[in-house]
Amino acid sequence: MPKPVLQALVLADHVYQDKITGKKIIAGTFNRVCFAKMKRSQAAGESLPGEQPPPSPFESTSETAMPGAVSSPPPSSRRLTAADVQKAGSPYAFISLTDVHGPTPLEMRYRDLSSEAILLGISFQVNSEDPLDTVEAVVPVPPLPTPHAGVFALELLAEGELLGALRITAVDTSEK
Repeated sequence: MPKPVLQALVLADHVYQDKITGKKIIAGTFNRVCFAKMKRSQAAGESLPGEQPPPSPFESTSETAMPGAVSSPPPSSRRLTAADVQKAGSPYAFISLTDVHGPTPLEMRYRDLSSEAILLGISFQVNSEDPLDTVEAVVPVPPLPTPHAGVFALELLAEGELLGALRITAVDTSEK
């Protein structure tokens, strides 16, 4: 069976749908996330009286929104469904495909490009009766793990074959 053709893969804070026209409204697109590492005193749990508790070392936000979004330490390639990851502060992936022949299982992976480690994976399915149609999918994504500064990739696969990827740069703001 021919593989689907990826037309768009966009990461955004929100994806809305106009009720009248059915058009998707993609708000707050990004390909860069910022995080801050804990200082040694924070890692040891030390804080001054009246201070806020130390932030998580895995706090990660886009530059446009997702304030306070916290991700867990990088899991060892855990498998998630779209329903598992819907929560406040989570981004969405907007995907546009053609050449979809009937029900088609897809996989989205978040990969650390420095180590090739897969930090998370999401499985979902799209469907089309006519391969000439454009299929759009909006997939909720958990807050992206950022164990270190560097370049990561949000990859879309069909039957284990890469359809395309979005590069994401993680920036450590505690170093500035």
